Amino acid sequence: MPTTTRIWRRTVTALAVAVLATTACSDNADGTAEPTGANGEPNERGVSSDLPYSGAPSVRDPIGIDTARYESSPCRTLDDDLLAQAGFTYNETEASTTNQGDPICHWKTDHGGVFGVTVMLSNEHGLSGIYANHEDGGLEVFEELEPVNGYPAVAADQVDSRHRGTCTVAVGVRDDLTISAYFSAGAGDDVPYNDTPCERAHELAEVVVATLDGES
Repeated sequence: MPTTTRIWRRTVTALAVAVLATTACSDNADGTAEPTGANGEPNERGVSSDLPYSGAPSVRDPIGIDTARYESSPCRTLDDDLLAQAGFTYNETEASTTNQGDPICHWKTDHGGVFGVTVMLSNEHGLSGIYANHEDGGLEVFEELEPVNGYPAVAADQVDSRHRGTCTVAVGVRDDLTISAYFSAGAGDDVPYNDTPCERAHELAEVVVATLDGES
């Protein structure tokens, strides 16, 4: 598997781990922890009813998608025609799952680069989990960006690889659901978008949301 692919999967998995590490927990008598809801009581899904928190913006118009369809077909998160309109080209796709079981798909480019999308189903705290991790100092990259078609977005990564042409943008499509768009320019300083990976990841996120909006 190409080095760029290994970097991509490691980076997206790291973001998922960073988010999950911040979810609210309460200790049980046996020393284990479980997610908590309002007033410290766990709800049925293990999701806090107080979403959003830690300064995360509220998703005022949640996207109306059935996330189950992407569990088996994560590559459906990007429409080919919309990708072409935005100037994204690729020669190969691969679907898999992260260590947390999240559906993930990546598209390899001619420049040795890769872009991809993860539907972060395992993070039921949405952008709040990312904001909380930022508060705790767990992210080297955290920057609030312009909304993606009305949905709040941030550039977020545990490791800052922007100088290598790599960036991840997380979009809150519901208070309890985040979708991450990842872009890595590829090898060499002269490859397209090497100096602006977060801007390109943001443009990729726009394609994701446009695709999902079209299927909702």
